[in-house]
Amino acid sequence: MKIKLSQLRSIILEQIKENKEKQKIKSYIKKILNEDPELEKMANYVSKNMNRDYTSFVGWLKQNIGNEKLQNFLSLGGKDGVPADEKFDISNTKLSVSKLVPTQNEIDVKKSLQYPLTDLKSAQRICSNAPITIMSPIITYAGKYIIDGHHRWSQVCAINPNAQMTAYNITQKPGYSPIDVLKVTQIAIGLSTDNIKVANVEGQNLLEISLQSAYDFMQKILKNIEIVNVLWKFYEQNSEQKLEERKNKNKSGKKDRVLKQIVKNIELMQSENQPIPKAPKRDVMPQTDTSDNWDQYLQSGVINYEEPFFKNDKQ
Repeated sequence: MKIKLSQLRSIILEQIKENKEKQKIKSYIKKILNEDPELEKMANYVSKNMNRDYTSFVGWLKQNIGNEKLQNFLSLGGKDGVPADEKFDISNTKLSVSKLVPTQNEIDVKKSLQYPLTDLKSAQRICSNAPITIMSPIITYAGKYIIDGHHRWSQVCAINPNAQMTAYNITQKPGYSPIDVLKVTQIAIGLSTDNIKVANVEGQNLLEISLQSAYDFMQKILKNIEIVNVLWKFYEQNSEQKLEERKNKNKSGKKDRVLKQIVKNIELMQSENQPIPKAPKRDVMPQTDTSDNWDQYLQSGVINYEEPFFKNDKQ
């Protein structure tokens, strides 16, 4: 088979490009083995920024994650002389929503209450004694701290605090705080997408709103009698203290009792599910749904975020 000159040229150029990429990798590995001053400088740079407070760290990472040298360095976890030190185990499990702790200090009231109080299927899904999944499992650390999925959790906790939710749990690693895991998760997302995306809280904070304001908000949006009946029936069957059925069984009577039960649940959240100390705002939290393989970066140990940052001749 004859090859056209243009095809041959394309093959040659592609091979040259591939060889250049291989040479670039070899050169970087050589720097690691020889303890190159440039690499030492990069190690100090990364170490300094890893020690920033979380909000400042995310700002730095968002601004610099597109830098090729930084990406190369942050991807050397498997070649730093201790390849297992940055690996995390992650597994599917189910967790009690009442025991979970937010790692962000803002939980949007509307995002927490609107779906279950305006969408019948959402209400039916949450009013279940089986483990609940909303879209996908929430992301947790150490079976306790919410890393991503706060508003899916708050929907369930506000309506059905005795429920369990499916979770994709990052196993606890000695010496790692929830803030450390938030940082590492952001690096994983950044390396897999070349970007750091964020989302804002627009309304009132469920963890701080007055109980009367919460009642008033729900009073305005809960209009579907089918949803009222689903919630009423669920609370009658499952609440530790069943709703006291009024003699007047009209729509407004049931609705009022249902809303007061949810208010009690919110009061319990505000008491028992406060965020971790120094929890950041929503707008700097990891958005794991923007990456298809963020978890593989954690499981493989490829992320290079703590000492030793590289292997030298003495290792």
